[in-house]
Amino acid sequence: MLQETREESYHINMLVNLLVQFPEIYTITFNIPASSCRLSYMVKRKLGQEEFQALRKKFQEYLEAFYFFHNCEHTCRFKLLKNTYPGLTQIQICLDGKPLDGVISLFSNIVREFFNGDLISEIRRGEDSGLPEAALLVGENSGNYPASDPNRKISQLFAFREAGKVYVFDK
Repeated sequence: MLQETREESYHINMLVNLLVQFPEIYTITFNIPASSCRLSYMVKRKLGQEEFQALRKKFQEYLEAFYFFHNCEHTCRFKLLKNTYPGLTQIQICLDGKPLDGVISLFSNIVREFFNGDLISEIRRGEDSGLPEAALLVGENSGNYPASDPNRKISQLFAFREAGKVYVFDK
């Protein structure tokens, strides 16, 4: 029983740390059995198809370079989705498999750089809470998530930030 609680809290802590470390991430949906996640970002304008394709290409190029320089054979696949709302665009990155250290950081940095001031973020990077990025240790850890128990009660987690708080729900 204690082991199950520890495994479930690991995933919750991981999501909380990701949202604290990367305030530009709007929501995270994490599928525990598949070890896959969906990151969403909100942009304060409509994103055209050409710009969306340029973003996809940039993700692919940077991810290939990341894996090349880290000498990795295991790669996580990603899918990029776009939902448009009046005056807003939601960008979703679906990561299949267990991403290595830095993949979520890489994608978040690309999104922050690509959209600059148009990205909705609860806290701007310069106004961070004073915690150094190295202090947030749980985040990603080479994809070594605890093994998934098929009888587990929680199989999918949904997390978001609001008013300085992080909320995590089981779906």
